[in-house]
Amino acid sequence: MAIDGSGILASDDAHDIQQAVREAWRAGHSEAEVAQALLAQQADFCTDALHTDMYWAALAQSLWEIGAWPSLPSAEREQALAHINSGPCVDWRQVAPGAWGQRRRALAALAQR
Repeated sequence: MAIDGSGILASDDAHDIQQAVREAWRAGHSEAEVAQALLAQQADFCTDALHTDMYWAALAQSLWEIGAWPSLPSAEREQALAHINSGPCVDWRQVAPGAWGQRRRALAALAQR
């Protein structure tokens, strides 16, 4: 998996999540179906703290982009917000110099949406 920066969609996994959301949406699935399909893949993405950080942020942004954020069940929406509001995991400090601070700002901007 490649990480090309500290942005919300700056990793292969984040792009995969965004692409899955867009494809399901374009295929005519409801907002709730799109959200459920991605939630069903949570275990595949959330293999460690870094990937969990990327999963919840990419899922939130991707659902927000198509207007499906409100369709995320409240428990999962709260879980996503908890991950986003807690800031980046410490593993971002190892990704690249300055990545943790940049990721923190990207997550803060996402939380404001």
